[in-house]
Amino acid sequence: MESKTRVNCYRKTTSSQESQTLSLFFILYSSLAIALLILLVPHQYVDGNFVPGSIFAAHPFLFHAFLFSVLLSFAGASSSLLIGINCPRTAIGRCYCRISMVSMASALLILALALFLEILKLLGSPDLEWWQRLFQVFGRISPSEEEENTEL
Repeated sequence: MESKTRVNCYRKTTSSQESQTLSLFFILYSSLAIALLILLVPHQYVDGNFVPGSIFAAHPFLFHAFLFSVLLSFAGASSSLLIGINCPRTAIGRCYCRISMVSMASALLILALALFLEILKLLGSPDLEWWQRLFQVFGRISPSEEEENTEL
């Protein structure tokens, strides 16, 4: 008689698996918190799109990319936790984990880009004289195409 051995998927976990589980819980809770904050922020219509009025008002496409990244990170983290990353045969669980980490990183980068663009817009207002001086200094350092053509 052949005895069939059953693979125990829930064996003792290693420290890397525990840290991966903790990072998945962090991604899950942070994406849920970001989604709740999006609901609480005042919204406005920009070109027929319903976007938050503070950061993403000038760039509604960045808001849609940010929202998609947050939703994808939540779905990846919850799927990976439901499948279980402790079982060594679940390559799909590890794939969901990587998807959630990459999408959360992209969501944070999109948020940083939107904040950077807003800061540039505020600094580029005509009220600031030093901003215009900075552009004049950079204009002297790197000449425009017209200046290069006149030198030839």
